[in-house]
Amino acid sequence: TLGNLLIAPDRITGIDLENDRPAPVARDLSMLLVDHEIWFGPRPAAIAAFWQAYGEDLQDDPALRFFIALRLARLWREMPADPRRSTPRRAHVWAGLQAMTARLAADGAG
Repeated sequence: TLGNLLIAPDRITGIDLENDRPAPVARDLSMLLVDHEIWFGPRPAAIAAFWQAYGEDLQDDPALRFFIALRLARLWREMPADPRRSTPRRAHVWAGLQAMTARLAADGAG
């Protein structure tokens, strides 16, 4: 997730000490992509640049699509009864989650 990135002026480093067991790379990529869109909205140019830097565009990979759907379902499940009345962070995540799932449904991917 974005919370696992240490950002310095000259580099970005990823850490994730609590999830140290093997998993498909699609799991980590899905969390990063979902969190990015929830916090910053859809940014096609940023995502295209990400895939270019990654070296392979996996947008149509079935495992990535599965883990994106799983991440969205888990975030949805974790929301309190009325997240808009919760912390500003929860309200922002709730709004981003609703927007992302609506976009995916409109695109026929959700």
